[in-house]
Amino acid sequence: MELELRIKTKLDGFTLEHGFLSKKNRLGILGASGSGKSMTLKSIAGIMTPDEGYIRIGEHVVYDSKEKCNVEARNRKVGYLFQEYALFPNMTVAQNVGISLKGSRKEKQAKVMEYLEKFSLTELKDLYPAELSGGQKQRTALARIMAYEPEVILLDEPFSAMDEQLKRQMKQEMEECLAGFQGKLIIVSHSLEEIYQFSDEILVLQAGECVEFGETKAMLEAPSMVATAKLMGCENISRVERIDGHHVYAKDWGIVLEAEDVPSNATHIGIHGQYVTAITEQQKELQKDSHEISTLTEQEKAFTMELRATLAKGGVPIRFEVSKEEWNKHGKPKRIHLPKSKRMYLIG
Repeated sequence: MELELRIKTKLDGFTLEHGFLSKKNRLGILGASGSGKSMTLKSIAGIMTPDEGYIRIGEHVVYDSKEKCNVEARNRKVGYLFQEYALFPNMTVAQNVGISLKGSRKEKQAKVMEYLEKFSLTELKDLYPAELSGGQKQRTALARIMAYEPEVILLDEPFSAMDEQLKRQMKQEMEECLAGFQGKLIIVSHSLEEIYQFSDEILVLQAGECVEFGETKAMLEAPSMVATAKLMGCENISRVERIDGHHVYAKDWGIVLEAEDVPSNATHIGIHGQYVTAITEQQKELQKDSHEISTLTEQEKAFTMELRATLAKGGVPIRFEVSKEEWNKHGKPKRIHLPKSKRMYLIG
């Protein structure tokens, strides 16, 4: 299902102004806190009205400031899963699931039972939200949304307040609950892992503006903007000076790098820590395309050693990790290798 959006609205501290056309069924909106992610969701849902713009869901225009069109939230066929699930505390699970249903009493009861069973809530139907676990609350909220038969489901940082163990469990349960949904799913998060799991496209927001938009896997492998690379967890980023088509000087690292093709508009270079290779004396084949470590600091973690290697006096350290087995076997590396195929040339 397509979703087209172009909106502009003034918020505290900045103006939210961006647009995109999403053609995939799953869209992730990635950005730091305060970048405009949740406000974008609320505009799609009709909870917030932009100052101006246009929003189309499938074939239906739900907002057009020029045509003075603004479809009410209850008529947009959009299900919104809030961070705290927004269950009615004085209603049972069954009552919460059926709150938005229309039809005769018999029809509504049948549909409620259908979704209680589908989301494994039948035995909990008479309980109240205060008596439920976090996972049970999530399933109840999802069952309520799905019973409404929405065209779009919006997930607003659904795992933000959970510890890692609960988060893994809840992600799995949500994926199973949403497996048969054929409409548009949009998830907002500042977590790259969540965006990767639940999206086919990524919209990256920074201070109310779209800095990058594209297919999830392609963007993960080769983001074009510094802001996107940072949001995707890349800690090793340096300003660059293009020497020629095959060489750049990484200013912050203090080294010259050979390259197959250096984009003329590149302002930075980046590489994820997992692609940085520690070079031992035995790895002669990598010595030629490697860089001598000037200073090295290490920090022991549970299963790895976190290393920060400075390559030139006054340079910014490059962060990477090695397994404890490798560390115990080879000791401190003398050089590091930054593979050409894993370097990212960035703008920003």
